[in-house]
Amino acid sequence: MTFNDYFPNVQVLSATSSHGRREKMTERLNQVNIKFDYWLSAPLPIYSHLINAVRVFHQLRQDMQLRNSILTFPFELSATLSHLSVIKMAKDNNWDNVFIFEDDTMVLKDFNEKANMICSGLVTW
Repeated sequence: MTFNDYFPNVQVLSATSSHGRREKMTERLNQVNIKFDYWLSAPLPIYSHLINAVRVFHQLRQDMQLRNSILTFPFELSATLSHLSVIKMAKDNNWDNVFIFEDDTMVLKDFNEKANMICSGLVTW
């Protein structure tokens, strides 16, 4: 079976400004014959009010010497929102599953072989 047989819905998260990353990722996934679509995240300024809140939280975290806090940097917030958006899209479209790559994922030449070994052991509930 192919990777897309296991995961017919493959999304690659990418910032709208990351043209170079998308070119490289397209090349990587094409080399291993994976069909995919890009999910372009909104530019960070759209989330500016949230980002400012995260920055304040991060400063408080540093001031109070807190550890293991969630969403400490703006890019983490953006990535989290992108992942959640893809999961919502999958739910809205009644997809059984979705596989999410980041646009800087390294894809090894033996990716399909390793993925097939892992996916063939998955249990369908």
